[in-house]
Amino acid sequence: MTGTRGYFKEGKWVEEKIGGETGGASKPDGKALEKRIDEVSSSVSRTLSDVIGLARDLVVTKEGHMVVQKKIDDAGKSLDSAIRDMITEAKKSTEPAKKEGSGDAKKKIDIK
Repeated sequence: MTGTRGYFKEGKWVEEKIGGETGGASKPDGKALEKRIDEVSSSVSRTLSDVIGLARDLVVTKEGHMVVQKKIDDAGKSLDSAIRDMITEAKKSTEPAKKEGSGDAKKKIDIK
């Protein structure tokens, strides 16, 4: 997806090219596209290998187990905190509004 930027000129939107865009007139070279496909394919393959290696390390090693356990504990603490905050807010919203002063005494309003 290519982005454009532009400006209004005499009530019409005029688009400007954003870096590296080539006009619609030139077609990409087939060999250049094949090279890009190969590069992206290699990059995706390396990334997947890295992810698989990380997953293996997390599942198989003691250190991996400790990292996973810490993430689980942190998530549990965050969830607990969020639930406590919701309960606190719910209690605040259901309590009757407290008036300033001595509680049940009515406040005198001066009329001039």
